[in-house]
Amino acid sequence: MKYTIIIDKQSSTNPSTEKREYTIDIEELRTYKGISDTLKVTPDMAYVIRRLTLSEYGVLSILDEPKQENIKDLNIELFEGDNYIYILNQQGNKISASYIIKNDFTDNYPTRTEMKSEINQSAKSVEISVSQKLEGYSTTKEMNAAIKVSADNIQTQVKSKVGNNEVISKINQSAEKIQINANKISLERKRNQSNIR
Repeated sequence: MKYTIIIDKQSSTNPSTEKREYTIDIEELRTYKGISDTLKVTPDMAYVIRRLTLSEYGVLSILDEPKQENIKDLNIELFEGDNYIYILNQQGNKISASYIIKNDFTDNYPTRTEMKSEINQSAKSVEISVSQKLEGYSTTKEMNAAIKVSADNIQTQVKSKVGNNEVISKINQSAEKIQINANKISLERKRNQSNIR
């Protein structure tokens, strides 16, 4: 099966003329009982981790030990700045990307910033998460944000950790109630400027 990975400076609804396409011809990536085959692309290599096998009779089963299949001659390059990554004509895939932010500190100091973003979409829900990790001389700072949306519930969580100190806030909203967990909560009411009669 051929998978086409798109890297672009703009979203799939408004692709740019600079978008880059990478076609990978591999056996289908499968999902069964919450277990999935995985395509991984790193700066050094690309490979598939097979966790499932398909018998000659078309029956899926879970492998006792995952197998790694290397992919030759695949070098995916990102743009500087914002990147939109998606698989053409595919839905329901879990796409995870990690990269280093280039700035003056990365050129001059031993400080590293890593960011990861992930979208996991199924028929029942959509999960979006973003994380950032900043490693400096003596302190590591991590920040994570996640949103999970289903038909009857919205959950949001923001977490910040500096060294051993961790702060978490959560909001859980359904049609019946809203639950907020946080160290500090501020509610502000905006005054209506127009006169209502």
